Amino acid sequence: MKEYIITLTALAVIFLAAVLVLGYFKRRYDSDNAKLEADRAKYEAIAKAKEICEKLLAQVTLALFTEAERKFGDGTGKLKMSYVLERFLALLPDWVQELIDPVWLADKLEALLLEVKELWKENDKLLGTGENIPKFSVAMTFDEFVEYGKNHGAHIVNGVPWSFEYKGCAVTHCEDGSYLITTPENGDFTLTPNDMLITSSDGLIYPCETNLFKQLFKNVAVVA
Repeated sequence: MKEYIITLTALAVIFLAAVLVLGYFKRRYDSDNAKLEADRAKYEAIAKAKEICEKLLAQVTLALFTEAERKFGDGTGKLKMSYVLERFLALLPDWVQELIDPVWLADKLEALLLEVKELWKENDKLLGTGENIPKFSVAMTFDEFVEYGKNHGAHIVNGVPWSFEYKGCAVTHCEDGSYLITTPENGDFTLTPNDMLITSSDGLIYPCETNLFKQLFKNVAVVA
């Protein structure tokens, strides 16, 4: 009987130890799993922030570097880059600013500057003589752009304006429902139903995704 009790006690101790060990490893697993989920969420947020940055960079890099070049002139490369970086960050939502690596963004801007310099060579009117490039001033929705075409001499096909001019730029309807717009400053670009068309006060024209536009250009006048 005594040996039986000792055996039961030993088994109880072993069972309790096993429970404690399993509890420990479960807590470790839960902790590691929570960390993995947090890391995954952060990674996805950073990827989204970079996506927003890259979309915006494609739309405003020329304007910002041109503004900096007019403002500071030759021989001020670091100053101009710092200026462009500061101006660009000011356009971003706060949560994007917090997630974006400044080194990554600076590298992006350095690469884009090379493209901008080529555009300056191709069109010497871009730099002009003004002190600052005009700020974004007017925006038009896709539907408003279609109405503009209907009301300004467009060739109409099945009720759709097929070809017309907008501020001296040739506009052509594409089979997918978008419009191809040819500009002397930015070359050809496509305006889709998901875009706004932005026009600066000196006539620079470029598209901006509607959702991004709502986040970034809160003070731009919208054409009614």
